[in-house]
Amino acid sequence: MKTQVELAIIKKVREYRLAAGMSQAQLSMEMNLDITFVGNVESAKCKDKYNFNHLNALAIIFNCKMKDFMPDENFPDDNSKYLKRDK
Repeated sequence: MKTQVELAIIKKVREYRLAAGMSQAQLSMEMNLDITFVGNVESAKCKDKYNFNHLNALAIIFNCKMKDFMPDENFPDDNSKYLKRDK
């Protein structure tokens, strides 16, 4: 399951993709990845997500900064394995 912060980043990248008039397949090809990659990332059913290298490539493609894909707030996400939970 994708975390809230991952979903927020995916949503932001999708907004850039749609504003550029690009299909999922077109963006995948621009990133030199399998034609299904962006579709898998945007799908709730797939575990695929963007990493920092992807975000760097996306920033170059969309002529923006990597930070433009980052949310303005933090997410205390129950899906994150990186936050210690009291039992």
